[in-house]
Amino acid sequence: MCADICGTKESGTIPFSIPYWRTNTQNSHSRVKGSDTFFPRIDEHPDIEEALFVQLKAVNMNCNTIIHGDYNLGNVLVGPTQYTIIDWTNVQLGDRRYDFSWASFLIRIYNEEVVYQQFIRTYLLEIPTSGDDMARFESIACLRWLLLNRIANVPKNVDTDSRIHDFLLQDSLIPKRLSLFI
Repeated sequence: MCADICGTKESGTIPFSIPYWRTNTQNSHSRVKGSDTFFPRIDEHPDIEEALFVQLKAVNMNCNTIIHGDYNLGNVLVGPTQYTIIDWTNVQLGDRRYDFSWASFLIRIYNEEVVYQQFIRTYLLEIPTSGDDMARFESIACLRWLLLNRIANVPKNVDTDSRIHDFLLQDSLIPKRLSLFI
């Protein structure tokens, strides 16, 4: 189902609207263009901003697909014969791996491992994605969650903090120092 929605192609490409960056002559980064839709107030959190900058530099964005922008199980209504995806306020052209990683990351931290593994398997049957891309985009999703947790106190289950902490300890792409701020 997610693959059907996220696989809808549009012609042409535009920049993905998570913030993207340029390097200035002092080797630091600064915002140049993009929206704060996915990373609001990131400039107030330089540790997350720097980690995001590293991830975005390493990934090749394919911004030619309609994405939901906040695809997760909370935005899927299950009817007797069909699914309905709701809350399309963040829809735009972007990289479908972003929708996939945001959904999979939320499933990973809020549900059992078996649900996460089934989601990954089912999605990858429809839209093959490399392991490196999955890891990098899941790291980007984790950085988004960390930022939203700092500015808006996202919903949590009893074990959400420990799951985030475990993810950060296992993830080689995100600086370990960020696990101290959960």
